[in-house]
Amino acid sequence: MRRGPLVVYAEDDGLTKAFRNIPGIELCQVDRLNLLQVAPGGTFGRFIIWTQPAFDRLQQLFGSYRSGAALKSGYRLPRPLMTNADVAKIINSEEVQAVCRPALAPARRVGQKKNALKNRQMMAKLNPGALHRAKLRAQAQQEGTQAHAQKVAAIRARAEQAKKSANVGKTFYKELTAAYQPTVESESEDEE
Repeated sequence: MRRGPLVVYAEDDGLTKAFRNIPGIELCQVDRLNLLQVAPGGTFGRFIIWTQPAFDRLQQLFGSYRSGAALKSGYRLPRPLMTNADVAKIINSEEVQAVCRPALAPARRVGQKKNALKNRQMMAKLNPGALHRAKLRAQAQQEGTQAHAQKVAAIRARAEQAKKSANVGKTFYKELTAAYQPTVESESEDEE
């Protein structure tokens, strides 16, 4: 985010009236400094104009590493955790690389699962005899082959067997129900 210069002051002394008609210049009192004004968009490097009283006031506001802030109770400047901020240099140094374990090999990517019902090679891999049986079924469908003749003969034999046993159930049922039907006595016997 591009911003104009920032003027930081301690006492106004007509400073705000002097800068108010200059476009792009922002004014801020040193006690009211805002991180988003000093580094807009989280980017350092904004052009900041400090007045001498404002710069002197920073010591009282924030203190130093040796002494705390005079205007704040219990505030100390945060100490940097790293003395050397060049992290890439530290990581790539021989001392660190000697201690680190080697990088893992990348995981092998698993391809898309193939449908064995649609993919003949996958079906052959899962079921080794599938292609041979499919070939035999195709031969059984083709007229003039020995497999087709055997298939037709088997169908005819089943049809003959079905004809023979078609009435077996009906005759069995008739015999079974005939045993339970009452017998009609002749009228001559009733008269006697």
